[in-house]
Amino acid sequence: MSVTLACPRCIEQGASTTSTVILENLGGSSASSVGALVTLPAGVSLISAPGCAPVSATQLACDAGLLDVGARHLVPITVAWPMTPLGARALTASATTTSLDGNSANDSARVVVGLTPIGPQAVPLAPPRVMDALVCYGTMLTSYSQCTPPSLSGETLWVEADAGVANDAGVPSVWDQAPGQRNFCVEFQGPLGGTFFYGVAVSPTCFEGLVDNVVIPEAAVGAWRGCLR
Repeated sequence: MSVTLACPRCIEQGASTTSTVILENLGGSSASSVGALVTLPAGVSLISAPGCAPVSATQLACDAGLLDVGARHLVPITVAWPMTPLGARALTASATTTSLDGNSANDSARVVVGLTPIGPQAVPLAPPRVMDALVCYGTMLTSYSQCTPPSLSGETLWVEADAGVANDAGVPSVWDQAPGQRNFCVEFQGPLGGTFFYGVAVSPTCFEGLVDNVVIPEAAVGAWRGCLR
């Protein structure tokens, strides 16, 4: 059994979004009693999840039944996001089955999304584009204005058309904009977890926001400002 998650990476406060859990039988025989255990971020309100039942305030058990060889089962889960708090949030899903699963490496999936404020204007970011970013790191920062010149470090980002962002360190990454195009989120994916930049448009070409590190247990560990060339 394999499970993957398809969901937006950048979400505005108060928005309703749909994420899809994709279960697929990649084995050589039918899989019985297939299901998924889905964990939602705290604070979201469930709107609909066909075939799923809540097992706790943040967990859903979803039933896919019997899956033939090569078959896929899609579970759309629609939630409403809170107005607060902002920051990086994780969605996870684990596949379950009573049949023998010869590959446990693809039995779970995790996606980090960014919850941002609602920006004052749209800034369409049609790639490829180059963005110059200034970043500072601290503890529990709340805005870019708290950065001081001695603490700032610069980074040039190449926003690519295949939803990637290349930087000087060559770290794998993904980016997204909310449908209103008023915000921007990018995750640099490390071996232990990602560093997530989420920001809101403050001018026709610039975004400002905060930095969450999945490994560091702080709500925010930095702030940044990125401007398109």
